[in-house]
Amino acid sequence: MERKITERKFINTLVNNEDILTAEELASQLGISRGYFFKLKKRFREQIAEASRELCLVIAIKQVRYLDRNASKGDTRASQIILEIAGVYQPKAKLDVEGNITITVTERYIEGAKALAKELVTGVTQGDGSIVDEGEWAMEEAHRESEPD
Repeated sequence: MERKITERKFINTLVNNEDILTAEELASQLGISRGYFFKLKKRFREQIAEASRELCLVIAIKQVRYLDRNASKGDTRASQIILEIAGVYQPKAKLDVEGNITITVTERYIEGAKALAKELVTGVTQGDGSIVDEGEWAMEEAHRESEPD
């Protein structure tokens, strides 16, 4: 059953296995024995991996083009996905497969939360909206009261 098979045909058969055939089925399709199939698979391991990466890249490029086309038509979810892929956008919260929630908070939000917490604790703000330490505020008030009009 051993017959001569080209490297290209073998690799293409493995990489383009859309029907998800078993090794035995692929060997039969190629007209080779199961043992020879595994021997070739081991021999061409690097070439198979490279061909698989190239196929994934082609598919990814098609998907990004599809997203781009939909985003240009006003699809906000497609726009969001493109920005996520580019690393420019991160949703505020993500739910992983196990059900854990990851919340991404920017430095600006952290500073705003700290300021709000301090304001709630002291209850004192200046006219420009910035927060004043309660002790500092009391000293300023005492100083203003002691100044002559």
